[in-house]
Amino acid sequence: MHATGNDGPDEDALLITEMKLRPEEPVSATGDGAAGQNLFEQIGGEDRVRFLAEASEILAGSLDYEAELERVARLIVPALADWCVVDLLVADGRLHRLAVVHRDPDKAETALELRRRYAVLSPNRAHRAWDVLQRGKPWFDPAVSETRFVAEARDAEHLALLRRLGFAAEMLLPLTARGRTLGVITLVLADTSRHYGPGDLALAEELARRAALAIDNARLYAEAQAAEARYRGLFEGVADAILSIDAEGRFRDVNAAAVELLGYQREELLGSRLEDLIAPGADLTKVEVLWRPRDGTWHGELDLRRKDGVVLTVEARTTVVTLSAGPVALSVVRDVSERHRAAIDRQRLAAIVDSSNDVIIGKTLDGIVTSWNQAAEQLYGYTAEEMIGQSIARIFPPERIDEFSDIMDRIRRGERVSHHDAVRIAKDGRRIDISVSVSPVTDAAGRIVGAATIAQDISERKRMEAAQRDFLAMVSHDLRSPLAVIRANTQLLQRRGEYSETTIATILQYADRMGRLIDDLADVVRLEEGHLPLQREQLDL
Repeated sequence: MHATGNDGPDEDALLITEMKLRPEEPVSATGDGAAGQNLFEQIGGEDRVRFLAEASEILAGSLDYEAELERVARLIVPALADWCVVDLLVADGRLHRLAVVHRDPDKAETALELRRRYAVLSPNRAHRAWDVLQRGKPWFDPAVSETRFVAEARDAEHLALLRRLGFAAEMLLPLTARGRTLGVITLVLADTSRHYGPGDLALAEELARRAALAIDNARLYAEAQAAEARYRGLFEGVADAILSIDAEGRFRDVNAAAVELLGYQREELLGSRLEDLIAPGADLTKVEVLWRPRDGTWHGELDLRRKDGVVLTVEARTTVVTLSAGPVALSVVRDVSERHRAAIDRQRLAAIVDSSNDVIIGKTLDGIVTSWNQAAEQLYGYTAEEMIGQSIARIFPPERIDEFSDIMDRIRRGERVSHHDAVRIAKDGRRIDISVSVSPVTDAAGRIVGAATIAQDISERKRMEAAQRDFLAMVSHDLRSPLAVIRANTQLLQRRGEYSETTIATILQYADRMGRLIDDLADVVRLEEGHLPLQREQLDL
């Protein structure tokens, strides 16, 4: 439709300048004003006002500027053109054909075919529309030459469509608003029976200006609506509570998370004051800083009271933004009550672990120590600073390092090692007998991330067990001696079949000795149990 043709920019500028210097002189296809009356003279002053008013009413009637621009194009045709084209610049950097309207109903299908098949104009294609778009100035050709007409076409089919529509004179008008050119409107006269004059250009420019304002306003509204939709989506989609507070400390807006957190309906919160939610005894100066921060931002904690009376500890991050209605504090609020309780629990657990008589050690799945309590320091001689970040294999005897790998493999499988007797090496080289239990440690998602070891020093128990074995061996030996004497003397009496006072006395002597050994053994058991009775008897000093 538009082409650079053979006319240079100097000739273009000359045409426009000539029209502005002599606005009373019509420009015709032949250069002779007698050939016919131009369109500006055909439309009276009142009709021109009515024409622009009608176009403005159409443009202002809807925010769907694409549909309304097609209606304006139908208003232009046939008043100012035999056919009209509207091209808009879109985000992909190309001109998209929005409308093609022809006055001749028989050629309406050809106009639709032109729009359908040649709907996009890329910036890399030489075209008069790009000149108008980039310069932001109208372009006027009162008599389109055959050479330019042919050069305009992209291919043979395009040329055929243009010839069927007709091409005698043409005006290209930029759609400019707020210093930006949004697109181009092209007005075409199909034959030489009508002519364009300077007044036509002025009327078309005014129409293009109004159309551009309508497009710009509609786009601004659409952008504002999209921004509002994005804001609402973020505002409502955030998991944290968001409070919008005005300069008087009243809630202007709250999201769904805030409604859930505070237990009030949205309608109950809007217009109420932040102070109404403050827990009794709270520092009100901190409350004011929440919605009126001195440096524009604030981060801290405070206690809020839910509708059901439950007091929540919340963490708030406040930022003041300036809107058309005035400054507003946007505060993102997160319930940290559970975090506080967890911190208290961790402190309590840490105190229990640190004061425990048992050795309690935390480590990663690679065996790197993450915690080391006082009992571990006392037993192994290493301080927490010396062990945290080091491998637990440091306290394993070299010959038992495979035990470390085996335990960690079982932990990775989710198994627990219970009351496993082992040997460890202290900082001073001592070998220490311990009983150890190792359990997997999981994170919030249930993944095994480490291990917890609880150990007791069983060195004393091992010594006691050895002493008991030695004692039992000794008692067993001492009991066998009198028992052997008793058995031998009894067998002797049996074989002889006669009573022997001496033999009976020997049997009784060794039976008494055995009884005393058994009593001593019983006393040892009572002594361990703490129930040894005190027996009083006469003794010759």
